[in-house]
Amino acid sequence: ETSGKIYEKYGIPIIFLTAFADDTTLQRAKEIGPFGYIIKPFDERDLKIAIDMALYRYQLEQQLHESEERYKRLFEEDLSGDFVADNNGSLLAVNNSFKKIFELPEDIDIDSINIGDFFPSEETRLEFWELLHQNKRINLQEADLVSAKGKTISVLANVIYSSDRAGVPEIKGDIID
Repeated sequence: ETSGKIYEKYGIPIIFLTAFADDTTLQRAKEIGPFGYIIKPFDERDLKIAIDMALYRYQLEQQLHESEERYKRLFEEDLSGDFVADNNGSLLAVNNSFKKIFELPEDIDIDSINIGDFFPSEETRLEFWELLHQNKRINLQEADLVSAKGKTISVLANVIYSSDRAGVPEIKGDIID
């Protein structure tokens, strides 16, 4: 527990050095996620390798964290209304510009909203889905949509139908009003 708190509070990578290799100890170590695990007795080379690997992993995690932060800022601060939806159109993430364009409250639970809700008719919604599934992308498409307050809004949309890292289909787009 202490090593987990040290890493969480100070960001110092931890390497466990222990004489125990039983399943219970190994399971507890896995839960905390040390950067290395060395069992006594060990030689100098084992320790050097564990330290080098821990520092390398730490560096990669820092780079990943910085990359995620850049992406998050880009998504959140973008002037266009950005969104990510699942294969059925249920919203997974939207930025503040999206909320503003579609007149959504700041504190709205987006899980209850489907991208199809913004189409003025069932016919235009079906046309959109057919075009998206057929072409896998929509580029600079002009459309009249409806805000959450019922106001007609003219937008320019880019939408991509792709898969996430796990192979799960998702829809990503940006909308400019």
